[in-house]
Amino acid sequence: MNKKYLKDLNTDELTKVFHANKTLQNQIYDDMVDTEMSYISEQLDYLKDGISDWSIGVYNRNYINVSDADKFIESLDEVEKSIPILIDEDTPKLQGALELRDNYRNADMYSDEYDRLEEELDEVADELANLVTKRFTQVLDGCSKEEYQIDYFIDFYSDSRLDADSCYINADKNDYILYEDTVKSYN
Repeated sequence: MNKKYLKDLNTDELTKVFHANKTLQNQIYDDMVDTEMSYISEQLDYLKDGISDWSIGVYNRNYINVSDADKFIESLDEVEKSIPILIDEDTPKLQGALELRDNYRNADMYSDEYDRLEEELDEVADELANLVTKRFTQVLDGCSKEEYQIDYFIDFYSDSRLDADSCYINADKNDYILYEDTVKSYN
């Protein structure tokens, strides 16, 4: 048998390995979801002081309920500086919310303007929470897309999760089934 190790495979061959190994595909999907859920968990940690309830997951009806609009907007701004959730087109919405929050904070607490700004701030915070939920859902839905799984396998998984020196294909068969050499010692 002529072995061709993972480290010696090109992109086209790695793609064929991906397609030929259903168990590997399932492991890649699970790893992608675990990785994304880990990031989402970190991001939610930033937001927790401004939310009362949330449910985010692969097969969930995802939602985030805001309990304190001011804290939520402030913490969303903080998370965006370190582990961003939003995409570029969402930035103006967050900037507008920050301006509204500043106006709310500077308004006379006993005025009609304060009440109006507070109501508007609650609405904007809910809109942003829905937007954050949408972005989380998009990320998790992306884990199911084959093209993303292949990219993840080629760019990350094959190097970081598999031993490139012991995983191989049988070059004689040309079926791209992945095997792994293992050494067992009973010493």
